[in-house]
Amino acid sequence: MRYSYFGNTSNRVKQVLYNFEAQLLLFNELFNSAKENEVWANDSSLQIRYLELLEK
Repeated sequence: MRYSYFGNTSNRVKQVLYNFEAQLLLFNELFNSAKENEVWANDSSLQIRYLELLEK
């Protein structure tokens, strides 16, 4: 997924919609593979894995 800053005036609407869909798919993958005791919190393993997925 290519990151586009939403405040960028050159960003197109279809790219924004693609980014939303891609992030929802990443969250789905992330939370489906999460262990029961993992929580979404500052610097948690889930957030770190999400950042790693974004980088891919």
